[in-house]
Amino acid sequence: MGEARDLVVSLTADDVVRLVHEGLPRVDEAELGGKAGAGPRRVVALRDRGIDITANSLPANVVFGPSGIPSGNYDLADFAWVTAPDPSGFVPIWSCGGPSNYLHYCNRAATRLLDASNHELNPTKRAKEIAQADALMAKDVPTIPLYSRPNPLIWKSTVVGMKNNPSNTGFAWNIEDWHWKS
Repeated sequence: MGEARDLVVSLTADDVVRLVHEGLPRVDEAELGGKAGAGPRRVVALRDRGIDITANSLPANVVFGPSGIPSGNYDLADFAWVTAPDPSGFVPIWSCGGPSNYLHYCNRAATRLLDASNHELNPTKRAKEIAQADALMAKDVPTIPLYSRPNPLIWKSTVVGMKNNPSNTGFAWNIEDWHWKS
């Protein structure tokens, strides 16, 4: 298994606004030249847009360790949250003091709604609480998602029963239903 790496960069607020309006420069995978070239190519592409950054490619245990992203000691980081399709997976990410709230974002009203939704058994009431929390967070814009990681699943046509699951459960979640076509 290869070493996981993230690109940690420093940007000013004006740089981020410019990125939102102009878009992130496209760097095709074919142009990246492997893991070693990914960071420097993106740095050059951003610098060409007038954004001066300092890139530090670090091992995952550093990026997600106590002095990395969880500490809040960064300006911009490219990483992913992977959760289940159920919205309860977002409670630890967006709640005040949540264990995966690396942004240290806090909207107490949204947190109360998220916590309530995590204990609500009535699906209609739960959906309303989640929608209300979502509306509050949308006004705050605590983060700007740049992409959603695709989760392709490919199998032979002679295999029946495979269904994709985009959560952190993975592709084998229903392996008991797989079988050869008769």
